[in-house]
Amino acid sequence: MIKFAATELSALALLGACGASYAPEPARNAELDPLKAAPHIYALKLENDYVRAILTTARPGEFTPLHSHPGRAAVFLNDCVDRRTDGKGETVERKFAAGDVVWAPAETHGAFNYTFVEECRIVEVEVKGAK
Repeated sequence: MIKFAATELSALALLGACGASYAPEPARNAELDPLKAAPHIYALKLENDYVRAILTTARPGEFTPLHSHPGRAAVFLNDCVDRRTDGKGETVERKFAAGDVVWAPAETHGAFNYTFVEECRIVEVEVKGAK
C-alpha cells in the first residue's frame, strides 16, 4: 500500500514538473467514459479540477469495450508484459517495470481483449483539457 500511495503522488508531481496546466475539459461522452463503459476494469481513485486518477486492472484476455481518455500519465504498479501479434504475424513484446511512467495521448480505443501476460495494474492520471 505504501508503494501504491507513493506512486500516485509521483505521478501527480510528474505532471506538475512537466508544466501540466488546467484548461476546461471538453464535454465527455458518458457512454465512452471508461468508468461507465468498464467498471470491472476501471476504478476512480481521485478527481479534482485538474486531474482524474483511475486505477486500471487489465487481466489477460479480458475484453475491454470501446472507451476514451484525454491525455494521461500511466504509472505501472507492477511489472507488466504486453505481448501481441503484429500485422506481419510476428510477436511484439512491450515490458514495463513497476514504477515506470509513460505518457499516453488522448485516444478512443477498446473493443479488444487485453494482451498482457499477467494481470497489470496501472494508475492512469488523466489531465483535464490535455491533448
